[in-house]
Amino acid sequence: MSPNDPTKRRFVVTVALTCAMVMTSVSVAAVATAPPGETVAVAQGDQCWEVSTYGDGSSTVSEFYDYRTPNTTPPGDEWGSYGTRSMQDNQDSLLAFYEGSQGTSMVMVHDRIGGAHGGTITFDIYGLPQSGEWAVEDDGYPGSEDNFDYFANGTEASIDWKWSGERNDGAAFRGIAATNGSWLTIDPGFNEAADKWESWSWARGENRTETWYLRSADGGVQQLSMNNDVRVRAGGCPDGVSPMATMDRTVVQNGGAMEFQVDASHANGSVTAYEWDWNGDGQTDQRTMSDTVVHEFEQTGLRSVTVTAFAEDGSTTTVSDLVVVNESMVAGSSPNTETPTPTATATPTPTSTQTSGPGTDGPASTTAAPTATPTDGNGGSPGFGVLLGLVAVLAVALVAAARRTGR
Repeated sequence: MSPNDPTKRRFVVTVALTCAMVMTSVSVAAVATAPPGETVAVAQGDQCWEVSTYGDGSSTVSEFYDYRTPNTTPPGDEWGSYGTRSMQDNQDSLLAFYEGSQGTSMVMVHDRIGGAHGGTITFDIYGLPQSGEWAVEDDGYPGSEDNFDYFANGTEASIDWKWSGERNDGAAFRGIAATNGSWLTIDPGFNEAADKWESWSWARGENRTETWYLRSADGGVQQLSMNNDVRVRAGGCPDGVSPMATMDRTVVQNGGAMEFQVDASHANGSVTAYEWDWNGDGQTDQRTMSDTVVHEFEQTGLRSVTVTAFAEDGSTTTVSDLVVVNESMVAGSSPNTETPTPTATATPTPTSTQTSGPGTDGPASTTAAPTATPTDGNGGSPGFGVLLGLVAVLAVALVAAARRTGR
């Protein structure tokens, strides 16, 4: 989002090792059993989660979202959602649901207020209930860079969000309960897939969305694929639910190993096992009962690490982490012990430097100016051996001349 007045720009240096979180075979998980009328099913691929809604029905979704600008009451230093700040993460996009005084709403928030980067996202949404409405358009003021286009009597929407550093974007659609068992579909376009990726000044480079999360009011979080459609409807999933899972990783400081930790939960029981694929070939390389594992990579380069979490009832969910493996992270790597090449030393040679002049008193002083003296690698001057050779040749010539004279 960018109003007509100049935007503030702040650039930061990011660490060399970056990670882009993606989903390869995403599942939607139940996060808890919510009261009737406060459950929303979210599906991606062949899996489905049941998500509990935020809110208790006493406030509107507009109040929950709390969209502010310097011109609103109350004002905000930046343009964006102030009510969802506790849910926001820098360079992440969130999908959540709110039970308000006027019905159940789908809430989307991109990036974090005060974050350093901007970005752009395109969502094409199909199957919206005609009786619903967009309660929040962030940004929807005249002259906004964002585009909110609606088609087919409001049942379809195409939204282009564009925001700069320090700000965020999003929207809220009220009327999810009117889906009546039918699915609405979100076709996401993140980063390069966004319609305005090439033209928006706060896109490309570090200005990008890293992760898409589904958040539930009971604390459940599910990492979504940024490349695949998401389906939404009021009520529960048709064929049961799957675990919710996210994966974090840290470099072990005393070596090249990396520690991976999975945060997984399941509404109908516990998560009991994990299968790990360390090279992205689709084959299980390691099976653990623990949600934490330390792994050493054998080669440098980009690696897709995938973990599948298994619940007690046999349901699964899979998340992946793209990791850039450098030389220091490879098993068996050692520090550089190469002996440095000797360099020429400098021998100071006294030179006269005049320090007296206008406004100064005193005689000229003598300082030492360095003069480079190269060596031949054996401690002597490079021409000394040649001189000895010439002396020897001259001596032989003199001896030969004396012998001829004596004959």
